[in-house]
Parts: sequence; C-alpha cells; structure tokens
Amino acid sequence: MEIFKKAREMKIPAFLVEDAGYTQLPPSTKTSLGLGPDEEDKLEKVAGNLKLL
Repeated sequence: MEIFKKAREMKIPAFLVEDAGYTQLPPSTKTSLGLGPDEEDKLEKVAGNLKLL
C-alpha cells in the first residue's frame, strides 16, 4: 500500500488488483500492483528496490 500511495502522489499510473474471493483468498485481498507507464527514473524512485517483471 505504501508503494501504491507514493505512486499516486507522484502522478504515476497505478492499479491495485484485488482478489474476487472465489478461491483460497478472502474477497478484496490485494494480490498485485501495476505501475506505469511512466519515466524510468520516476518508477525507480517508487519501486527501485523491487524486482520488475
């Protein structure tokens, strides 16, 4: 959530994926975060310590 909030503050497009709850996870469980597109240096400031896939 911290990365999501920081991205939004920096005007980086960000999307939180929430599970629908049809399997093992409870409904509304946050499962992933999508960031971008945006300039690489801005993304680095937000998620530089994470492995990007």
